[in-house]
Amino acid sequence: MLKQLLHFKIIREIGRGGSGVVYKAIDIRLKRDVAIKVIHPNPNFQEEDLHRFLMEARSASSINHPNICTVFDIGQHKDFHFIVMEYLEGETIRQVLTKQKIFT
Repeated sequence: MLKQLLHFKIIREIGRGGSGVVYKAIDIRLKRDVAIKVIHPNPNFQEEDLHRFLMEARSASSINHPNICTVFDIGQHKDFHFIVMEYLEGETIRQVLTKQKIFT
């Protein structure tokens, strides 16, 4: 697990998917909690994957809505590409759908 990414101190993993991991972190410069989505370094990583990742960040950053996390930054450090977002407490979509018996 990552311990630090630039000026972000990693606290814990909060989610995992096919291409990356989301961590809760602290921005040590601004003293605030953030979520960082990181694409795993992968020898099969394609330029198209990076393009899709950056488009996701740009699309989300163009939206200002209370139900969508604010994107603060995108970046790269060594082999890690990442998106820094607002950290919000709560349940995952999977947890909500499981409670409603929509997802098992």
